[in-house]
Amino acid sequence: MSLSDLQHALGEAQYGYLVPAILIYFISLGFRAIRCHFLLRHLKPLSFSTLFGLLSIGYMVNNISPLRLGDFARSYLLGEREDISKASALGNIAVERTLDGIVLVLFMAVAGISLSLTPFLTQLGYWAAIAFISVLLAMVVIVLFPRYMLRFVGWFIKFLPGNLGKKMHELALLIIDGFNVFRRPKLLAASVLLSVPIWLCEAWMYYVVGLGFQLQLSLEIVIMITAASNLAVSIPSSQGGVGPFEFFAAQTVMLTDVAPELAAAYALVLHITLLLPVTLLGIFYLGRYKLALRELLTMDLRQKAD
Repeated sequence: MSLSDLQHALGEAQYGYLVPAILIYFISLGFRAIRCHFLLRHLKPLSFSTLFGLLSIGYMVNNISPLRLGDFARSYLLGEREDISKASALGNIAVERTLDGIVLVLFMAVAGISLSLTPFLTQLGYWAAIAFISVLLAMVVIVLFPRYMLRFVGWFIKFLPGNLGKKMHELALLIIDGFNVFRRPKLLAASVLLSVPIWLCEAWMYYVVGLGFQLQLSLEIVIMITAASNLAVSIPSSQGGVGPFEFFAAQTVMLTDVAPELAAAYALVLHITLLLPVTLLGIFYLGRYKLALRELLTMDLRQKAD
């Protein structure tokens, strides 16, 4: 694939389809805000508008900084603005991310039944399943048997100086409190069920962007693109997951014998459509809340941890 071929594919696209695609993505973000309400309810009930704004800011920070700092920024803002323990909020966000991972692994498994996957996609699904199922089981065990977690922390803090050990013990308790949505079956069930429309809406967006490239993507392919590209960026790496997202999205599209340059152009435009609007929305909410971006990027999560 040459650069001129990629430019030609980009030039032939119909970008009017991006308008409904962006609207569909914001519907998905709305479902995320509703899910956050149920996930956080055992800590503090929050309004849809508050959660939508904080999610937008968190996604914006994720998109412009490496290592998923947006998740830390969201927990920081929940602590500073909503008086929720930052550690508990961060533990709760870990539950949210784990639910996303489990749903995407299931999407990939279902779509993979009727598709012949490349070794890259097969390995991605295999290792993602191991990772997210392991994390989920660990969280459930910690919630059901917190004394074992605290016993381990107690052994560890014996080697820490001064009051640091006591602070580590308090921090462990707060993180476990963030996991305690697992003790609320109704809240957990609502959160799990809401995870499905979140990702189905995003898959719908991927389909609409494909129409702009004259790609009539099947349901299986769209679900596989959604699962593979997002699982690929679930490990914190570059800003916004640039690189891994495009690679796995293009690899999946090429399962349908689409030309490499067309698959690459689609993946590139798709990712920009995912990143740019929510980044601008996050900047809008940042100004609305009269926050400085530097404050989030240099936040001290140790302050007001309790």
